[in-house]
Amino acid sequence: MQRKCVSLFSALIFFILFAVAPKTLLATTITLNVPHDFSTIQAAIDDAAFQLSINPGNSYSVLVEPGTYPGGIVLKTDIPVAGRETARTIISGGGTETAVTANGVTGVNFRNFTIMHASTGILVTGNSTMSITNNVFQVGTGSIAVQIQNSPAASVVNNTFYQNGTAIQSDSGSITNNIFYNSANTVQINQSGTTQTITYNLFFPDINGPTGTHFIPDPLTPGLDPEGPGLLRVADELGRIEQYLGWDTTPSKTDSSRLVLVNHGNLHGR
Repeated sequence: MQRKCVSLFSALIFFILFAVAPKTLLATTITLNVPHDFSTIQAAIDDAAFQLSINPGNSYSVLVEPGTYPGGIVLKTDIPVAGRETARTIISGGGTETAVTANGVTGVNFRNFTIMHASTGILVTGNSTMSITNNVFQVGTGSIAVQIQNSPAASVVNNTFYQNGTAIQSDSGSITNNIFYNSANTVQINQSGTTQTITYNLFFPDINGPTGTHFIPDPLTPGLDPEGPGLLRVADELGRIEQYLGWDTTPSKTDSSRLVLVNHGNLHGR
């Protein structure tokens, strides 16, 4: 009798595990590709968000191949979006529209794109939790590359801002390890008394805004780095940014890790 009870109990446990576990055991990570799976970035994001709503145990992301794509993109919660190669994966705002919008999203990383010709490159609002990483912004001399409103958990890390009207306009969030090159306004804080983390950024050739801590004002100025050749290496890369942004198609000129100085080892923690 005791052995029979044990057998029934074991069978019950097995049934419960079998009924509950499949969703976890079968959870997969699915990447939607543009343009192979969808012709537009927005269509891929929308489908990924829909699939996530009916399969919450899975995770979905969007990977975009090199090419030029239209702006007006709206990001969605828990759908990260990445370009295959920063220098040749381009989003254009057409000169007058916002290229990318994130409103009230969470769990989003947007990385490895070049954003050009937009009134605003990326607009982050509604207490969004997201990271903007390893991108190049050249939206225009009268435009805003990144605008953050009421989103203290937003972060802007390892990006290059090149000849923008305002590189970052923000009232919240963190700004770390970025390169600001020849922008009219580098960082513009649009709310007095706001608390932000601004650290380990490089400003070249001029500083037009708050710098935060551990910043490098001009990598071409000799004698700023007593520790060795770090600044010289940064200066060497910065001196080539213009020819990189001329879209030279040789491999050495389209290598996104060189263009964006991924992780900025020259600036922080070398």
